[in-house]
Order: sequence, then structure tokens, then C-alpha cells
Amino acid sequence: ITPDPMLSIEEVGVPYEIAMNLTYPEIVTKYNIERLTYLIRNGPKNWPGAKYINYYENENKKGYTKVNISVLENSGRIDSYKLIPGMIVERHLLDGDIVLFNRQPSLHKMSMMGHRVRVLPGNTFRLQLAVVGPYNADFDGDEMNLHAPQSIQAAMEIEALCRVPFQIISPQANKPCIGIVQDSVVGSYILVRDDVLFNKGQLMNLLVWNETFDGNLPKSQGENGMW
Repeated sequence: ITPDPMLSIEEVGVPYEIAMNLTYPEIVTKYNIERLTYLIRNGPKNWPGAKYINYYENENKKGYTKVNISVLENSGRIDSYKLIPGMIVERHLLDGDIVLFNRQPSLHKMSMMGHRVRVLPGNTFRLQLAVVGPYNADFDGDEMNLHAPQSIQAAMEIEALCRVPFQIISPQANKPCIGIVQDSVVGSYILVRDDVLFNKGQLMNLLVWNETFDGNLPKSQGENGMW
């Protein structure tokens, strides 16, 4: 694991290689059939893509068949393959998918928390620094495990019970176990001091991360148009 201050506390950065290896079984409906068709035609080796197609051969749910998309790709039948509602596509992990993240030893319940996937380049899982406290992680070679739920029920349980925003208050001490410390606290204090001003370039670099910024700059103050 490595730190990434640009992530939300609820997000976990997942490398492309891992996102293409772990899959989530998504049931084909009339609402997602176009998107899932695109994923299977993108193949298992390109993100976002898919690895397998599962379906039952009759209405009694007997005669289960699993199709390897690599085989379809190699045989040249991938472009003509038609999805039908009710099939299950084992697709790559996508941005926003819910996963369970764990660091061992699992000493308390916050050692396993639900995160949202953010697929990123690189070779490590990425974590927001404010959320490492419950995991007792310090980026000195720590390794963590990521588990992708394999059903709607499992995904909903993680989302409703295990997500990071629901774990901020420690049940042991009844106080926050997730928050900014050290560099983040000092940096926040320095940024809001009255005598700290920014030029236009610095201001724009700060505002680009503000989701509520509407493009209108605040009135400048000080010399040379400083803010």
C-alpha cells in the first residue's frame, strides 16, 4: 500500500492489473445490456472489460454454462455474441464498485472496511492518509487484502454496514478513529492564516480540487492581485 492524498477516505486506489483480474458478477438487464456488451467486446485484457459470461440453458436453472471470453475472442465470435437479460457477466472492477479492504492482523472490526474502487495506474493499493489509523498502517512495506463481493446481497451488506463513513466513531472509545493528523493539521492551519496569500496559478491549483467551485474567482486582495 502507498499513500494518495487526492483520494477520498472512502476510496481505495486499485492498479489496472488487479482490476482486470478481480471480477464482479453483474446480471444482464435491459438497462445495462448495452454497457455490458461493450465490456465483453473490449475483452479480458483491456480495461474496462470482462472475463466470463454465465447463463442457464433452461428456465429451471439447470445446465449451467460458463463461457470464457478469451475463447470467444480467439475464435473471432466476440463481435457477434449477443447478451440476453438474465445472463451474468463477470466484469472487471470499475470505479465506484464497493469492496472490502483488510489489513492483518485484524484486531478490531475497523481492520476490515468497505471502500469504493478508484482504478489507477501503478502497482500498489492507494489509501487516503486520514484512514490509515484504524488499519494501523504506516506505508513501510505494509500489505493489505482486497475482497470483491460476488453477489448483490454481499455488496449491499458491505455498503450498509462496513463503509468507511460508518466506522469513523470507534465503538471501543466512542471517539473518532479517522481524521487528519500531523502534516495535514499543520498544512490546514498554514493555508487559512490571514497573512498567507497565493498568486493566480497557486489559487487555481487549489480550487481545481474543490467540487463546488463554479469558476468565479473570489475578489483579490493585497499587491499584484494576490488572494
